[in-house]
Amino acid sequence: MGGPYAQKSWNAGSLFFEEEVFGLLEPAIERQIPDYDHFAFTGIGMTYWLLIVAELNDTRRMLGDAAQRTEALDRLGFVFRGSRQAFVDRLDACCDALANVIAEIDAWTRDVRTLHDRVTILGI
Repeated sequence: MGGPYAQKSWNAGSLFFEEEVFGLLEPAIERQIPDYDHFAFTGIGMTYWLLIVAELNDTRRMLGDAAQRTEALDRLGFVFRGSRQAFVDRLDACCDALANVIAEIDAWTRDVRTLHDRVTILGI
């Protein structure tokens, strides 16, 4: 969600992800936010959030380049047994879908950064 947690979940304008999709993106967060906790509410200053989004955009570029897909897959988190193999089995479609998710995060960030100085990830 854009901004700090305001005692309300499911806010309009927030991004929502299925667990498996969020797991693909989560390593980029963990690399920038050492004390990130999957189960906690984590506020991330916009400076750090922009670094996360930059890494995700780099991953998106790699997903579109067949020669770099293996490296891109190594950046992702596969949270369930069999997730990586399922992704690889439908590699083109999964790379396209994930690239679209990352593009949506980038567009959302461009809007949110004009209104807030942070984003908050509401853990499970």
